[in-house]
Amino acid sequence: MKRKEILAEYFNNERNILEYDVCQLQQRLRYRKVDAVDCLELSLALERLNAFEEFVKSVSAILRMGLPEEIASENDSEILF
Repeated sequence: MKRKEILAEYFNNERNILEYDVCQLQQRLRYRKVDAVDCLELSLALERLNAFEEFVKSVSAILRMGLPEEIASENDSEILF
């Protein structure tokens, strides 16, 4: 499995986990009396999901930029792709 595929799989799995958390919290709000803690938990879960999406966009943009050849050859062990 290539490193790009591993990173893509990680992004996909992490997104699924965060989306599942949001769905679970939304369902709890539907089926019981809501209090401030429930609202805060959902708000935090949504923010974690949004922050992760921003992180994925940033990492993807950085990886698309590439590195100059001389830098890439010096840091081969540190480069993901």
